[in-house]
Amino acid sequence: MAVHPSLNNNLKDSQPRETSTIMKNKMVAGILGILVGGFGIHKFYLENIMPGVVYLLLCWTGIPSILGLIEGIIYLMDTDEQFQARVEAKKFFM
Repeated sequence: MAVHPSLNNNLKDSQPRETSTIMKNKMVAGILGILVGGFGIHKFYLENIMPGVVYLLLCWTGIPSILGLIEGIIYLMDTDEQFQARVEAKKFFM
């Protein structure tokens, strides 16, 4: 049975599309960064796995704790748009 081309296009448009970006809560990320940022938990929450592992491996030095505190404060001070852009960029620091 043949389907009319216009009906076929409408079927394609009505199917749900997957979105690659998941909205993350900046309050959660900021608080995680401030409280347990030395272990990289905020990085894991933001799905930025490699920096999270590095923070975890270097947690004994205290440097990730300082960086986590700074990042947590920055996350809380960002607007929602700035925060989402930062999350999508997946930079190592901030």
